Amino acid sequence: MSYPSWHPWPSGALVPSYAILAAEPDGTIGIAAQSRLLAMGASAIWVWPDVGAAFAQAPVDPGLARELLHHIAAGTAPELALATRMSATPDADLLHVAIIDRMGRTAVHGAPTTPLWSGAVVGPGFVCQGVALGGAAALNAMAAAFVGAKGDLAERITQALEAGQCVEGGRRWARSAALRVVSSGVDGATARLEIDLRVDDHPDPTGEIRRLLDLHRLYATATAPGDLLPIDPALTYELQTILHALGYLRTPISAVYDELTRNSLARFLADEQLHRRLQSGPWIDRKVLDLLRAWRARLR
Repeated sequence: MSYPSWHPWPSGALVPSYAILAAEPDGTIGIAAQSRLLAMGASAIWVWPDVGAAFAQAPVDPGLARELLHHIAAGTAPELALATRMSATPDADLLHVAIIDRMGRTAVHGAPTTPLWSGAVVGPGFVCQGVALGGAAALNAMAAAFVGAKGDLAERITQALEAGQCVEGGRRWARSAALRVVSSGVDGATARLEIDLRVDDHPDPTGEIRRLLDLHRLYATATAPGDLLPIDPALTYELQTILHALGYLRTPISAVYDELTRNSLARFLADEQLHRRLQSGPWIDRKVLDLLRAWRARLR
């Protein structure tokens, strides 16, 4: 089956882009990418639960990515799937493709006639690929950042993307970015799309992906024990001042964390869809406090 290619740039034009594809031993798969292309996340990156991920550029070809993932889903190894497809593709010498399966096996195809630097860095369970870059430094920085990073897969591939931008100077040409992570359906779990964040047109798309990932964690996760802060009189005074300014607290400011103050905080969190972060005692989530302070700054 063939699919039409999408050519948002003139034929033959190279769009600066780079991505990292990674897979965890538990079957979690993720991809993070940045590009000069408008809305790159809608067409150039693909992730299927319990199958793998694909990155296809120059030109963007969603059909190619989907076809490769279909082959991997059928049991074909990434290297064989990519080699077979490229051998049957007339314009293979123009394409840049990277794929990874749920077991961390990778395959890369690069156009041999690219006038600007393009290439890939492959490591255990991950691959970084770049197109039309200033050299290999960005991909080396991405690989090193990913290997050295702590946290879950989304955090580590985001750190890799940030490292690539620092080296490549991506803010000069970047326009869009995307982050996508899927979980595995093995051992009775439900395979699903865990994170799907896109920035289609922004002067700092990777920075915006970071902001959105932080917001995702704020809304999707519960309070970590290390984020609990005791509400003392000084903090109560600050909370009441902010809640009063936002219209949630009508009574005079007393610096006493009473039921009215807690109920006002509860209404604020409900409006922000953060009710799960309301604490039963005189405690507050550090991230909630940061959000309240951000709201106060907006009012000034």
